[in-house]
Amino acid sequence: MLKNKFLKNGIKPADGTSVVANRINEDCCLEGNINSKSDIRVDGNIKGNVCSASKIVIGNTGKVEGDIKSKDLTVEGIVNGNIDVCGTLYLRKSAQIGPYQVTFSKIIIEEGVEVKCRLMPRSVNNQIDIQNDGEKESAQEVSDLD
Repeated sequence: MLKNKFLKNGIKPADGTSVVANRINEDCCLEGNINSKSDIRVDGNIKGNVCSASKIVIGNTGKVEGDIKSKDLTVEGIVNGNIDVCGTLYLRKSAQIGPYQVTFSKIIIEEGVEVKCRLMPRSVNNQIDIQNDGEKESAQEVSDLD
């Protein structure tokens, strides 16, 4: 959706990669909480909570020291904090998840993931409130643990 908006306005990435609404680059370190309604990609370091009503990707060089709450989450890097995902949690083989609680509706785990946490599948009727800039959005969850 965002990519289409940029392409309609004639704005295209120089290197041909996809457009990411919010990106924390590898050489960036942030202290504080991040709230967004759109996608977030983290390749740098964040000390604080990260919340998105959409998708979050923690890249291979990314590290988050804080809680994560989102619709969907892909982890390739390091997370030291609670994770609450109302959709799909995808743990790539390079992911390292600290000793906290991880709640999800659907999970995909690649071989080789270092998981030192409590995995908590979400029940069918549970909902999660994702808060962004003072607004609350309720994301209906669907249990898909086949």
